[in-house]
Amino acid sequence: MTREEIRKNYRYKDNMRMLLKDIGCCGRQYYVYMVLEIILKTIAPILLMLLPVYLVGLLEHQIDLVTICEKLSIWIVGILGIYLADTWFHAQNMRIFEMLRMALYMHRFYNWRVHMDLLSLENGENNEMEMEIRQALLQGSSHGVGALLESSISLASSVLGLLLYAICIGQLQPFLLFLIMIAGGAAAFAKRRANIYEYQKMGRFWENNGKFWGMKNDSINLEKAKDIRMYHLAPWFADNFERLRKEAVTIYQDVMQKRFLADAAARMATFLRDGAAYGYLLYLMINGDLDVAQFLLYLGVVSGFTAWMQTIVETLTILNQESLSVSFLQAYLAQEDKDQKEGRQETVAMESKEVPEVSTTSQPQENAKTHLEATNALEDNRLKECHEIRFEDVSFAYPGQPPIFEHFNITLHANEKIALVGMNGAGKTTLVKLLCGLYPLTSGHIYVNDMDIAQIPHELYVSMLSIVFQDSQIFAFDIASNVACTTSQDKQTLKSKDAAMNRLLKKMQCGDTYAIYDEERILSCLQKAGLQDKIDQLPQGIHTHLTTYLQKDGVLLSGGEIQKLMLARALYKKAPILILDEPTSALDPIAESELYQKYAQLSEGKISLFISHRLSSTRFADRILFLEHGKIIEEGSHEELLKKQGAYAKMFQMQAHYYQKEAGRNEEIIPNA
Repeated sequence: MTREEIRKNYRYKDNMRMLLKDIGCCGRQYYVYMVLEIILKTIAPILLMLLPVYLVGLLEHQIDLVTICEKLSIWIVGILGIYLADTWFHAQNMRIFEMLRMALYMHRFYNWRVHMDLLSLENGENNEMEMEIRQALLQGSSHGVGALLESSISLASSVLGLLLYAICIGQLQPFLLFLIMIAGGAAAFAKRRANIYEYQKMGRFWENNGKFWGMKNDSINLEKAKDIRMYHLAPWFADNFERLRKEAVTIYQDVMQKRFLADAAARMATFLRDGAAYGYLLYLMINGDLDVAQFLLYLGVVSGFTAWMQTIVETLTILNQESLSVSFLQAYLAQEDKDQKEGRQETVAMESKEVPEVSTTSQPQENAKTHLEATNALEDNRLKECHEIRFEDVSFAYPGQPPIFEHFNITLHANEKIALVGMNGAGKTTLVKLLCGLYPLTSGHIYVNDMDIAQIPHELYVSMLSIVFQDSQIFAFDIASNVACTTSQDKQTLKSKDAAMNRLLKKMQCGDTYAIYDEERILSCLQKAGLQDKIDQLPQGIHTHLTTYLQKDGVLLSGGEIQKLMLARALYKKAPILILDEPTSALDPIAESELYQKYAQLSEGKISLFISHRLSSTRFADRILFLEHGKIIEEGSHEELLKKQGAYAKMFQMQAHYYQKEAGRNEEIIPNA
């Protein structure tokens, strides 16, 4: 949804309904705490306003000094007690607000972030939503969720106080009440106009902010540090930072100018309102219509009424600003709840259907197995082996770009080693991402064991895949956890001494950590991947932390060592489908040769697919697919394709000629050294 659609669909009342519902999950006593805080915040200023009136009344009745001190002491102690109680209830409410923000909403936000569709993530479709949600969650109680709840309590107490004071003023002079209301309404209207203008402009501001921080992250990225220094890119970054800064300042100054004009209009209205009110009260006292105590009373009421109205106007301004951030949060949460509900309904509908046997042979498209059948297949261990992968009439295009694949068809068979080759930009990595289910198909189907992967639960399907991407990243864990992608700690349930926190944990449905990993299996995979010698040199072995982000004594691996680690990760998974995207790009020729000698052993009993630019490696494959412009233009073994003298043979000869030429140069250089 667009920013405007989100603002219209999720207004303040919708956001508060969501927040109050979630507060109830922590305990209904927090509703009572909120109501009591509202009442106490209203009573305390009223009692302070009545204190001088009460004192003047005592003096007018000529009460002795000791009695006056005693009565004032009781009054002051009472007010102090109310303030202390208000402070306690406020602390309890803020604690639960922070609990919601940190435990529930932030958990769901990051869960959304790591499960977001990869294509949407790469295209930045949700950048604005993500930025607004971060605004709502990551800036404490001063913004977003905390500010909305706290300001709502302030608004409720201000409205209650305003009504009480309005009754007092109305009894004295209805026209005075009308005058004060008109002036307050004018101030509120001016600020609301400024808020609307700010809302319209802030879309550009946040877009600018996203560009700025994107470039900022690039400028300090360690992986890009060499290029920045060698190509003297610092001035280029500085120029772009300055351009973006000026654009942001222009937008901000424009918004601030409108806000200044609105504040000036509001202050002028307030000045006229207070001047008229105080002049009228003074006139009544001079004419004898009010005594001193009454004058002080109504002076305090008018002053308090003005303060309440000003608080309401300011609070509405805050609510208007902060509610939009929470609206983005609720838009996501509502979509998440909808998806979960539809998933449950789909499961219930499927459970009523008879589940046929899962065949290991190719069947027509209409016999493809459903989501529930896939789940049953896993339970029967029928997805622990892969008998066939079939691309059927597959089409795909990146948003706003021409199609990469159109009506693409290919079948991969059990125990087959497939090499996917082609020029850069042919679509090799995209094809792998489609097979992994990371990109949604524009049309067509991909079947694994006659089951459409779109109908197989994602977590179930990825358990069938072991993959090494060309740009795979290591995590700031120890080596063992990087290989196993799990923890060394025993399975345990997260619990808190706080009852409200336990209710939130239950609502989040989180409690169990990952299963413990198998150290012997990790060591075996590292040995097969050729990383055993490196591990033996480390004091803590596989328990050595990688990178220095979390541990100061962490180690850094070379590019080739990282690729070997990724290969060990793929082997540890024991999945029936093995995918290697440029597995030897960072390896030296000797390490590459050793890897391909082991390739048959590594891919035994699996369907294996590997991408490589070095065609000398393809001789280990049972079948080679030459991809060009999203189509398979040649197919066969290494020897068969060389005999065809087609595109594959031409590329192979070019590479062979290059290597022979380089080898010749080396032979000439070595004798002269």
